[in-house]
Amino acid sequence: CRLWAERLHERFDEAIAEVGEAKARLWLLYLTGCSITFERASAQIFQTIVTKRARGPSGLPPTRADLYR
Repeated sequence: CRLWAERLHERFDEAIAEVGEAKARLWLLYLTGCSITFERASAQIFQTIVTKRARGPSGLPPTRADLYR
């Protein structure tokens, strides 16, 4: 990610011409943030399962471990 962020920064004017300033800035922020996270080995993933509110059981397993039973 660091190299991608550096390349985007180097060619930022071209990126703005291609996708607009807002998208180019968003991608630069995303790639820079990812590179810092990966270099610090601090990436974490959180997964959440939700369902519409209804009466009775949802049919989803109550825990992640139950998904694999």
